[in-house]
Amino acid sequence: MISIPGNWSGFSQDDLDRMPLADLQLPVRVHKRLEYEGVHTIGDLMGKSPHDLLAIYGFGRTGLQSVRQKLADHGLRLRGDAWMQ
Repeated sequence: MISIPGNWSGFSQDDLDRMPLADLQLPVRVHKRLEYEGVHTIGDLMGKSPHDLLAIYGFGRTGLQSVRQKLADHGLRLRGDAWMQ
């Protein structure tokens, strides 16, 4: 896996829909939980709200914080999320 560095906010939705979740380099537990719930791409993840993620069994505030931080590192955020680092 080779992660694309920098700001991804200029990427099209189609690009993000093809980028694997692994490119975010999330903690293993968070990544596995998301994959189990059918979130396989960065586009899938960005289509979720913070509330959606917290509703996932075993996904708590620490996982949400990791997701928010990794997305923010690339200029992205969750659906409806005003949080920025």
